[in-house]
Amino acid sequence: LGTEIISLDQDNNVIIGDIGGSINLPSTIFHGDSVNLELNLSEGYSLLNWVDLDTGLPISSQNNLSFSATHDRNIQVLLRKLHYQLELSQTTGGSSVIQTSSAFYWRDQVEISATPDQHWEFDRWTGIGSENLDDPYSPKTKLHIVKDSSLKAEFKKKGYVLTVHANPSGFGGFSSIENFYNHGDLVSIQATPKGGKVFDGWKIDTNASFSEDSNPKSNPLYFTINGNAELTANFSSKQYSATYQVVVVDELGEKLEGIYGGRILGGKKFYDEDIAEFAISVSDGFKFKHWQIEKGEPVIKSTDKIYRHFMLDDLNLTAVVAERKYEVDVSLTPASGGFATLNDYFISDRLTKNQFSYGEDVNITATPEQGFRFVKWSVTGTNLSLPAESNQSFSVGNDIKLTAYFAPTGKVNLTLKTNPSNAASYIYGAGSYDYNPEHAILTLPKTGYLFSHWEYNGSIAEGVVRDAYSSTTSVSLDRDKILTAVFKVDPDSENSGGNSDEKFLLSVYSKNTSLGTTSGSGFFRGIRRIKAFPKSGYEFSHWEGGTVLDAYAPITEISVYSNISVVAHFQSVGVFDDSEVLENGWWGNPWFGYFWKVGEDDWLFHEKLGWIFLKKKGDSSIWVWIQKMDGWFWTAKEHYPYIHSSSSQTWYWINLDDSDFAKLVIYDYASSKWLSLE
Repeated sequence: LGTEIISLDQDNNVIIGDIGGSINLPSTIFHGDSVNLELNLSEGYSLLNWVDLDTGLPISSQNNLSFSATHDRNIQVLLRKLHYQLELSQTTGGSSVIQTSSAFYWRDQVEISATPDQHWEFDRWTGIGSENLDDPYSPKTKLHIVKDSSLKAEFKKKGYVLTVHANPSGFGGFSSIENFYNHGDLVSIQATPKGGKVFDGWKIDTNASFSEDSNPKSNPLYFTINGNAELTANFSSKQYSATYQVVVVDELGEKLEGIYGGRILGGKKFYDEDIAEFAISVSDGFKFKHWQIEKGEPVIKSTDKIYRHFMLDDLNLTAVVAERKYEVDVSLTPASGGFATLNDYFISDRLTKNQFSYGEDVNITATPEQGFRFVKWSVTGTNLSLPAESNQSFSVGNDIKLTAYFAPTGKVNLTLKTNPSNAASYIYGAGSYDYNPEHAILTLPKTGYLFSHWEYNGSIAEGVVRDAYSSTTSVSLDRDKILTAVFKVDPDSENSGGNSDEKFLLSVYSKNTSLGTTSGSGFFRGIRRIKAFPKSGYEFSHWEGGTVLDAYAPITEISVYSNISVVAHFQSVGVFDDSEVLENGWWGNPWFGYFWKVGEDDWLFHEKLGWIFLKKKGDSSIWVWIQKMDGWFWTAKEHYPYIHSSSSQTWYWINLDDSDFAKLVIYDYASSKWLSLE
C-alpha cells in the first residue's frame, strides 16, 4: 500500500513540502485483510478527498478509509491548507498597515504597524485576534494567524507638559496648572505678583501661541498649547516717590515760615525694598533735631544726620531743624597768670557761655597779672590771624574753645625728684627755663624697679604732665613746679627673689612734633598703652610700626616683646568742623559727602569727585582742584553741588545721583551740555 499527502493552497496549487497530517496504516497487509486507514489531520487543514492514484478517482471524503486488500494500491490524500482573512482599521489620529503579503495561513506571522499623526501617539491594538499579538501595546508587532482577524489601531492625543517660570524668582507666582495638555488646548493662566511687586508681561519661550484676544500684557493670559511649552511671567518692583523738605522750628517746636534751614541730599525715585539714604545739610546757624515721616500724624524717626529708610511705599520725609546757639569756652593757663574779658564777661579762671547766635561778633581780651606775660591764644572753631595778640575779635560760626596762655616774665624752675630716692638710673629735665608749654622730661628705672607715675603736690600729676603714667612725657613750664617720679619694686627681678624677665625699649614718636606729641615711651614687657596728642588745628591720623591694637585710635595699646618704635601721624582737622570721623581714614560731611583723608597734605579721595586737592576758606567755603576736570573750582556749603571754574568763569552742576568716583556727570551752563568725565 502506497500513500501520500498533498496540501493545496486556496488556488489548488500544491504547497511543496507542506504536510498537513499523517495516516495510520498497518505495517504488513496480506491478501484478503480488511484495511482501515485513519487520517490524523493537523490544525489549519481540511480534508478534500482520498484519491485512488491507479484510477485517478476520488474514493472518500471521510477521515477514515476502509477496504479489503485484494491487490497492491496507491492512495493519495488531498488536503486544503486553511486560509484566513485579516482586516485593519484605525481611530482618528493615525494610520495602520499590514506589512506581510497575503494570503494568510495557519500560524503565519503577520507584521502590522501603526503610525500616529503629528501631536498624536499610539495607544493599543483592539479587536478580533488582538489576543494573538506579540504586544498589543506596541505600534509595530506581529499577529499569529489562527483565525479570521479584524484589528483596530487606537490612537490618543499626545500629552504635553506646560512649564511656567517667574522672573525674577520670588517676585510673584501664577495660578495652578494641569500636569498635561493636548495639542490645541486653550489654556488660561493668571500672574500673581507679591506685595510691592508688579506684573510686567508674559514671554512665550517655546511651543505656545497667544490667543486672538490676548497679548503679552494680558492677565489672565489665554494661549494655545503647541507642544511641550514654556512661559515666563515677568515681574518688577514697584517704584515709589520720595518727597522731602526742611522745616525750621522755634524752641517750642512751632514751625517758622520763610526761613532756609538747610537742604536734604537724596534720591527722588526708589524701587520696592530699596534702602533709601538721605542726608541733611544744615544751614549755618541751625542745628538738626530729627527726621519725621509725614503720614497723618508725623512719626518721629532718627536723630542721626543720615537717615536710611526701607522703601515699601511713597515717602514724605521732613528734616526738622532749629536755630543753633553756639558755645564759647574760655580758659586761662595758668589761672594765676592773668584774667580775660569776653564781651562784658570777666574771666578769672574759666567761663563757658552757650548763648551766641551764628554770626554774632565776639571781642575777647587777655590781661596778664604782675610777673606774667601773655603768650598766645589757642583756639578751635575759628581762625585767629594773629594768635599772639591779646585782643581778638571774630564772628561766631561754630562752638569755640579759647585758651589764653600766660608765662612768667622770668625763668621757671622745675625740680624733679624720685621716690624711692635711689630708684632712678637717669632723670632728665630739671632746671631753670623760659616758658615752654611742652617741656620734655624723662626718667629710667634702675634694675629691680619699674616706673609707676609722676606726682605733683602729693597727688598723681594728671593734668599737670601730658601722661602721668609715662616715663617719657612733657610738662608745661608756666610756673615753678616740683615733680616726683614714683617707682615700684619689680616683682620679677632677681633682687626680689622672682624670675627675671627682660624689659624692652618702647619708643613712641611724633612724625611731626609741630602737629602733635606722644606719650608711652619706656622699658616694658607685655601690653602698654600709648597716646597721641594733636595740637590746635590738627588731629590724630594713624599709628605706624609695631603691633598696635587699633592703628586709627589716638589712645590704644601695643604689644612690647622686643625693642619697638612706633610713630604717630597727624593731619589738619577735617575739611569742615561739622565733619564726622568714621573709620579707617574716612570722613562724613552733611553737605560735602564722604571722603577719605589720611596724612598731613590736602589730597582727598571723594566718593563722587574722585581724587581732589582741597583748600579750605573759612568754615564752609573751599577751593578744590578736581583731577577729572583738570582745574580749580570754588564752592560753598550753600552752593554745592554747584561749582564755579576759576579759569573759564563758568558754573557747573554735579549730578550726585549718577556720579561716582569712576565717572563724573556734570552739566555745563556755558554750553548747555551734559558731560561725562572718567
